Amino acid sequence: MTRLLLLMAVVSVFVFAIPASADVALADWCVNDNGSVGPGSNQPSNSCNGGILAPDSHVNIGSFDTTLEPTSNGVSTSPQSITVTFGTGPQNIAAFMNYDIDFGSFGSNGDYGTVVGAPPTNFSYELDTESTSSIFSDFAAGALTNTNNLGLAACMANAPSFCDVSWAMDWAANVDPTKFTGGKIVFTASPTVPTSPFYLQQTGGFNSESIYLSASVSLTPRMGTVPEPATWPALGVAGSILFLMRKRFSPRSR
Repeated sequence: MTRLLLLMAVVSVFVFAIPASADVALADWCVNDNGSVGPGSNQPSNSCNGGILAPDSHVNIGSFDTTLEPTSNGVSTSPQSITVTFGTGPQNIAAFMNYDIDFGSFGSNGDYGTVVGAPPTNFSYELDTESTSSIFSDFAAGALTNTNNLGLAACMANAPSFCDVSWAMDWAANVDPTKFTGGKIVFTASPTVPTSPFYLQQTGGFNSESIYLSASVSLTPRMGTVPEPATWPALGVAGSILFLMRKRFSPRSR
């Protein structure tokens, strides 16, 4: 305990002595769309760093900066999001990211990870070091462990370094085709604290700057057929029922 307190005191000196930096670099990223991750570069070109296969039409990275180290990534200043659309039936969709805070000064081993809140139903997560753990294979298998092996105490034990943090988040559910036509999931990496009650946080051990990973899912309710002319008088009631169904089956923002 005494050693831990001493280390925390040393870290505090670094936090106040070194100004916060916006230098956040991306080392690796990948999207697993229902088992799309393969060996080596055998990934869709728009789904993983280094992927060479044809793009996955379900994956949209138009709002995600894929710039890699040593250049700073867009997440330094603004949210970066990956949107994956899906249909009905069993779904297992995950995102993996490896960012380094203040990469220019401290390289890859300067951070630690935090889990805020509990994962909602159908969500799982994992935080670990990509090069020395099974986090990427767990992500590829759709089997994240809901563990964080890179907490503050564990990473302070590496002093004067911290940890090389990678994070992954997965959503697995069976989308009922009688109620929904499909939906979308948005994974967001951001320098701003999310409003959702559950998210992952990566913090620089030497400057206290943080970035955050969160996700939100929206399902599209199955719409009824267009009514025949004779049924138009009942449209007001039908519209009210549809509104209530939409409200009931649309999940809360996460």
